[in-house]
Amino acid sequence: MALRRAAICGGRVVDEEGRPVALAEVSLRPHEPPPGTVGTVELAGEDEQHTHSDEDGRFEFATVTPGEYEVDAFARGYQPAEPQDLLEVAGDAEGLRYSLAPAAGLALAVRLASGRRPPYVHLAVFDAAGWPLVVESRKSDDAGKAFFPTVPAGEWELLVGAPGGAPARAQVSGPVEPAEVVLSDAGRLQVRLPGLVESNVQARLRLTGPDALAFRSFDDTGRIRDTWELRNGTATVEGVPAGEWNVQVVAADGASWQGVVVATGAPVTEVEMQ
Repeated sequence: MALRRAAICGGRVVDEEGRPVALAEVSLRPHEPPPGTVGTVELAGEDEQHTHSDEDGRFEFATVTPGEYEVDAFARGYQPAEPQDLLEVAGDAEGLRYSLAPAAGLALAVRLASGRRPPYVHLAVFDAAGWPLVVESRKSDDAGKAFFPTVPAGEWELLVGAPGGAPARAQVSGPVEPAEVVLSDAGRLQVRLPGLVESNVQARLRLTGPDALAFRSFDDTGRIRDTWELRNGTATVEGVPAGEWNVQVVAADGASWQGVVVATGAPVTEVEMQ
């Protein structure tokens, strides 16, 4: 049986002016699921490759099995590379070139329900499938405006948060100068389960609204979160706006609890579930 020699694939990532783009992430993945997969889940986990461009914009994949591949290139501050024809690898291919256009950026003018402008703003941008495309935190100026330079032009669903306000969902289409967002008052929701107070069993809590959408917020570092761990039978969720919330708690041993709680809008709302 003849063995197929692994090929070398490489090239450059540049901007629209032909200047090198350093630290661009380049991914190479087979066009068709390789043998040993079930549906779209790759069992081998080694077929998709990733690398980064150097200071001259050059990148290289040193061990590519002959076949058809899809190539993506992305860098902070730029829009993802436009989809190209499939790359057919039959031997070494070292003259690849991918051009990135600058991201349009997004400006947000955020204020709290009190009218006060927050010192900084958290932003998450989701694609049509609900995956986060951009997650960033930026300081706001004296007028409460924050600029996020890595957001590409397009239609996006946003999650916007800031200290002292409840996270808000918004939608934008194309570059908007600036998008106005008002964050409602928020409080701290403490949910207590007596049955877990003296237990060492780990459990996590989720909230969903009447619209069946999961409550998402940002932690202090700007990361998205939608689950909260119970410690000594109590979970504390920051930034919850007033209203009814469906609560689901699932423990590591399989036990679960469900119920409806009402956040009053007070600084702290305490509820107990049986």
